[in-house]
Amino acid sequence: MNIPNFLRASAALLCVGVLMAVSGCATNYAPATNRTQTISNQTTGNNQSKNTEHSSEGDSGTPSAKQTTTKPTPPPMVKLGSDTAMASYLNESLSLLGYMPVQFTPARQMTTTVAMQTLSQTKAPLPGGYAWKDKGTAGQLSTLWSPLTDNVITEGALMRFQDDHHLAVDGVAGPQVWQALSAALKAQQTTQAPYLFITVTEHPTEVLKVWKNGTVALETPTNTGISQSPTALGTWPIYLRYQSQEMKGTTPWGTTYDDPGVPYVNYFYQSEAVHGFPRASYGSPQSMGCVEIPIATAQTVYNMVSLGTLVSVRSS
Repeated sequence: MNIPNFLRASAALLCVGVLMAVSGCATNYAPATNRTQTISNQTTGNNQSKNTEHSSEGDSGTPSAKQTTTKPTPPPMVKLGSDTAMASYLNESLSLLGYMPVQFTPARQMTTTVAMQTLSQTKAPLPGGYAWKDKGTAGQLSTLWSPLTDNVITEGALMRFQDDHHLAVDGVAGPQVWQALSAALKAQQTTQAPYLFITVTEHPTEVLKVWKNGTVALETPTNTGISQSPTALGTWPIYLRYQSQEMKGTTPWGTTYDDPGVPYVNYFYQSEAVHGFPRASYGSPQSMGCVEIPIATAQTVYNMVSLGTLVSVRSS
């Protein structure tokens, strides 16, 4: 997934633009930067796999025979959908550093410490296996997981790692990520944060749940998109956040709206976000695609989640 540098914002952002109703949010606009439209700034240097150095002159001042040395090829970029050895390496590394809901155990009675030191040096996956850390998370996310591919669980975990290490939060593993992973593995710099994700169930009553280490830490009625502009079904990581935002758009009926100060906004798919919004009731389709929750609850959710937290929207 190629997305730009997204930074958490603590102040209101005034936004402009017109929302296409079929993909928008009731109080939303299509962000000027879209996580599917930009190229990661980590691509620098990836097209230079070989460099040659030539000696132009010998000691006598006359041209000497050309001497060529080849520098090692840098590890390739890995993004959502990759099924290479480096994707496996990425999964193992993020698991050992504590960013995954699964625990990697190396084979051949290798200790975790030795495995981390080995991965920090070799840039190659180790033999071993995975186990889910808890039944609750496994019950909700197991169909999304694959140890041999860069899947949405990998993507979200990598975004959290990038955010923690002050890197571009784009879910793509490039040179800076490989360097940061090696350093973190060598130092055994594991995260102590709990594993969080959000589920949104549309029927029969619309409910949002925040899961923490496999148990429901928060549950609230929510509103998703009306039939003319439904909320997309699927699972994505939060990629952009605002504490407050002005949202403008056009409804399916051609009327416009302008909602200043929409609070606690967490974008997870295109222009769709989990955010606070005042409604007379919650638990039924009322938005233009966003996931609306009461404002006080939205503040709690905003303080719990982070960039990379998965949001899974389901029909039932």
